[in-house]
Amino acid sequence: MIPTEQTPPYNPSSTERRRHQRFKVPERTLAITPNIIGQIVDISVGGCELKYIDNSGELASEGAMDILMNDKGFYMEHVPIAMAWQDRPVSSALSTIVIRKIGISFTDLNPEQQERIDYFIKNYAIGIA
Repeated sequence: MIPTEQTPPYNPSSTERRRHQRFKVPERTLAITPNIIGQIVDISVGGCELKYIDNSGELASEGAMDILMNDKGFYMEHVPIAMAWQDRPVSSALSTIVIRKIGISFTDLNPEQQERIDYFIKNYAIGIA
């Protein structure tokens, strides 16, 4: 009898849904919205992942954010965004600080904004995420 390979069952949680390569960014790269200031963990031409201290500042499902990397002199304002996903906060009896993660999609970027995102990735990314 000839052994046959079976296809593993479909597992949506393990399926990569990103369309663009993600890149790590320096720790001091910030995202600023009207309600939160967060650290950008990684970025692509289509969006980014943020982590921030949850102080009950809700991020609107759509809006704009600024990207700041002060030590490199990079500042980009009014980047149109939409929330792609949001983690569930985990409370801890040992800490009153809750760190959250959210995924952000860049929406309706004009050509200049897209060029600035490309420039940021090419000049400041520190590796593949």
